[in-house]
Parts: sequence; structure tokens; C-alpha cells
Amino acid sequence: MDRCRKTLPLSATDQMSTDELPPDLTAFLAGDRALDCDFTGCEIGEFSFHTLADVCCVQFNVCGSPDESTTGYYAIHGFDLLAKCSGYAPAGMLIYLPDEDAYGSFDCDHESLILFKSLTIMEFLVDPVRFINAIWGPDPEVAEIVDPVGRFTRVG
Repeated sequence: MDRCRKTLPLSATDQMSTDELPPDLTAFLAGDRALDCDFTGCEIGEFSFHTLADVCCVQFNVCGSPDESTTGYYAIHGFDLLAKCSGYAPAGMLIYLPDEDAYGSFDCDHESLILFKSLTIMEFLVDPVRFINAIWGPDPEVAEIVDPVGRFTRVG
């Protein structure tokens, strides 16, 4: 298993299914998934979404605060949404977390989580570059860095 991310089977009874995705995201992923935007200045370059059939459930292992032991992590389950990026690895770049009813991004290098505030997929599609770029320099109007301590269950 990758220390910070592992794919989980959607068929397992104790795991999530795509039925937990919001209806607008389900419709988008089942459709043509075309993005009509200018990718100029986008940190990850051009990107595309998985089809609904290809979206996978993933466990994201998020580190806690720096004063916590380095042996444990917070296991957060969600869906990895991006299939390809021209300038970056797509894994964890845009995720949906059903338990939070939120979109976000998981940074595997730093084992950290960013959540977008009150966002729907249709709102994301209006200005996707702004949301993606908020991962590198959090835009307090749309994103927040999440401290998992007290919010999620610690593992290990």
C-alpha cells in the first residue's frame, strides 16, 4: 500500500459506492465531462475527469498536527475524480468526500487535506482553474486547509 493513498474496492460492503456521489456530480461524470475553459495559468495544466464507471474510492491518509506522533494518520475515505493532468499527477488532485459532503484536494507529498467551501460540481465548472490553483495558495474565499485532529478518526 502507498503510505498516503490506497484504492478501496467499491464492491466491499463496508466501503462506499458511487451511489454516495451527489446527483449533479453523477450526471456530470456519466455525461461527456467536457471542460470549456482556458487552462492558461492552471497549476496542473489541462485536466480531465474519470468517467462514472472509472471513478474510484480511495483512502487518503492525512497527518495530524506537527506535535502528534509521526506513526499515525487519519484515514479519510473519498472519491478520486481526475483521470489526467498534463502538468501533474492527478491522484488526489480533486476529490469528493461523502462524509463531509465536500470537494477537496489531497496533497500526498505533505499528507494534508484542503476542502472547498460549499462547492457543487457546477460551481467548480464555472471557474475550475481558480479552485485548482487554490490548492497551491489557499484562497480563503473558497478553500481551507483542514486540521484532522478532532474531526476524523486517528489510525495507528
